[in-house]
Amino acid sequence: MTRNRSDDDYGHVPSEAAPYLMLEDRTDPNNADFAEFAEGVPTPLAREVDTPDFPFYALPKPVGAFVHALAESTQTAPGLAGGAALAALSAAAGGFYQVQVRPGYSEPVNLFIAVIAGSGERKSSVMKAATAPVREVERDLYQELAPGLLEQATQRDIAERYAEKAKREAGNASDPAKRDELMSAAISAAGQAEAMKIMAPPRIIGDDVTVEALDSLMAEQGGRFAILSSEGGLFTELSGRYSPNTDITNVLMAHAGDPIRVDRKGRPSEFVEDPALTVGIMIQPPILAEAMNNRAFMGSGLMARFMYSWPPSMVGRRSVDPEPVSAHITQGYRDALYSLACDARKAGVTTTLYLSPEADEARLVYAEQIEHELGPGGSLAHMQAWASKVVGAAVRMAGLFHAATERDSTTISGDTMDAGIVLAKYFTAHATRVFDGLSDGAASHALARRVVSLIRRKELDWFSVRDLIGAAPTWLPTREVAQPAVDLLVDLGYLFEIEPERKPGPGRPPAKKYRVHHSVFDANPPQQIKRNQQNPNIADSAELAEPPTAPYDDEPRCPTHRTIIGATGKCVECVHDRAAATLKETAA
Repeated sequence: MTRNRSDDDYGHVPSEAAPYLMLEDRTDPNNADFAEFAEGVPTPLAREVDTPDFPFYALPKPVGAFVHALAESTQTAPGLAGGAALAALSAAAGGFYQVQVRPGYSEPVNLFIAVIAGSGERKSSVMKAATAPVREVERDLYQELAPGLLEQATQRDIAERYAEKAKREAGNASDPAKRDELMSAAISAAGQAEAMKIMAPPRIIGDDVTVEALDSLMAEQGGRFAILSSEGGLFTELSGRYSPNTDITNVLMAHAGDPIRVDRKGRPSEFVEDPALTVGIMIQPPILAEAMNNRAFMGSGLMARFMYSWPPSMVGRRSVDPEPVSAHITQGYRDALYSLACDARKAGVTTTLYLSPEADEARLVYAEQIEHELGPGGSLAHMQAWASKVVGAAVRMAGLFHAATERDSTTISGDTMDAGIVLAKYFTAHATRVFDGLSDGAASHALARRVVSLIRRKELDWFSVRDLIGAAPTWLPTREVAQPAVDLLVDLGYLFEIEPERKPGPGRPPAKKYRVHHSVFDANPPQQIKRNQQNPNIADSAELAEPPTAPYDDEPRCPTHRTIIGATGKCVECVHDRAAATLKETAA
């Protein structure tokens, strides 16, 4: 119900509404419960996180230019193409590089990346374009090695047939001396056939593979493999939905680079000393939400290994006739990834990279910032498992960027480390949204925020649940949906529950009414923060939480943009401006 508000509404004089509605007058200022409610401050609701745009300018120039152009061409957010291109870059490096941070501690350069996007977001088109150079390398390597593979298979087949013939002859011999002689020959032939190794066909990328097949592929490819998919079937497979005996241990260890053991039926166990699995998937929010609430995934640290990108949807705002990616930008991207993937596989050795003093200083500063936020009350305290790995992820990305652009040197510069940190900060913001928005309890807080927004927009001083359903039947269709959100708002101090007067006699008892806390209608509520402008599904002005303070204000800031200056003496906006100018020159 809507009516004009005044100071009388909030406990300064007895409410006139209650006797009219035949409700128990619990809004009398002498009522201790209502006085406590009116004078109190509601507990902030969990808020949506502002997610920044993908910083394509931090990528190596040919990769960043391609990401920007592909996003324009497909009319998708840059975070979609950026996540796919970064996963493709990780697949290209294929575990052939590692970064030694200090003696005894190295980071491989493979990444786990999950891009969150709904249906109709052109995920397949983006993934196909971003991974095309790596698939081309895989095809060319196979064609180059095909004659040798055929020769090896033929020689092995002949050797096995000869060994089988020798075994039959030994078994058929009647003379003991002759049988012993033939037996020795059969054993020798069988050993020679077994010793003949057939090189596995080169594989870089897989899509829809089982966990058992993944183990075999990693063993065949020396531990270096990539799962790049525009769907989230990997989580369905890892959850054991199709096989109750699914073991994800090797997947976890292949991210960290720890040695793994592969057991296969009918064949001896194989050991992979330095595995490097890349995962790049595009996943719909409901599937990711199911994974986030999977105890095995969360408890094992699987979900903490992914870098998350949750770009805004462009559906409904897309140009129907966008410009295609120019040929020279496509060629530049193709050459960068093709040469990286092909050269690394032909060399066949792992190259160790090292941090320059400037790069190591930037890493340490960033690590101290993260450590500070991991403590009690810190912005990352609720996602410690994920945030504890983000500095290592920044090092991995810096190693990838260096491998793509500076293969003549093994020293990572401060500029490159800064670029890795810029990407790590992007993924941190998006991971915060994932852990806040898809974990247990997040959905109820999200619905409660929408209810608060509805109350404010409709100016509902007091109401029943039926009133709410009537005001928003599309997303509050039934009492079963609306009541939990109302109960949560009561518990947090936004609403005051008024029990109706129960009169004797037949008929349905009157519904409960709820009084709204005055802070919801304040012109400048002290706990209101700006909503997430990138999420069109969030109700307007719905968040009620403490505004985040600017972190690390003691850090040096750019005099032009007031942004933190990196170890190279430039802020992110300065780098962005320079990259944008370069893109314009390239396009011209």
